[in-house]
Amino acid sequence: MRRGGIALLAAAALASGCNSTDPLVLETRLTPEAVPVFYGGGRKHGALVTIPPDDWAELVDLFEPPAGTSHEERVAIAAAVAMLERVAGGQTPAAEDKAKNEKNPDWYGHQDCVDESTNTTLYLKLLEQEGLLHHHIVLDRLRRTVWTAHMHWTAQIRDETDGTRYVVDSWFRDNGEPPYVQEAEAWLRSDPLPDVIE
Repeated sequence: MRRGGIALLAAAALASGCNSTDPLVLETRLTPEAVPVFYGGGRKHGALVTIPPDDWAELVDLFEPPAGTSHEERVAIAAAVAMLERVAGGQTPAAEDKAKNEKNPDWYGHQDCVDESTNTTLYLKLLEQEGLLHHHIVLDRLRRTVWTAHMHWTAQIRDETDGTRYVVDSWFRDNGEPPYVQEAEAWLRSDPLPDVIE
């Protein structure tokens, strides 16, 4: 493991799930050879995943040629996050992760919204750092409070064309399925999740 990867895993695993910012996650230089992935709930466990060259080439193809519109890029983003989850699932227990907080017999590989939002943010940062995003920038995770004691976290991006923020929420789907992409304001109101990528 690279020293930077170990530091990221240690710092993020120790961070509270209630933190509103993850500067280390947002600022760490990522490479396809070492992508941190968290699982077990609350970032309890972590591993560094390597994206095989063939998978990376397939992922890059999703963004080439560059999308002509922001919406087209969001469609590619959702496909890329799903692909990266499948790659991570092939190298970690996260392959067994189910939608929401449905517990499977092996909770060890489960991912709650803290794990999911962190992983998705890292995947998005990798895409950004590799120059694959042309219409969006990656923002810090977003939190909503439905009840006093219930919080939910998601990854988010900003459309650089008009400034609209979108969530990229993979917690509602099984591992390897495309995340929901929805305008952040609608997500904060707990509007129904869209059938199509917004």
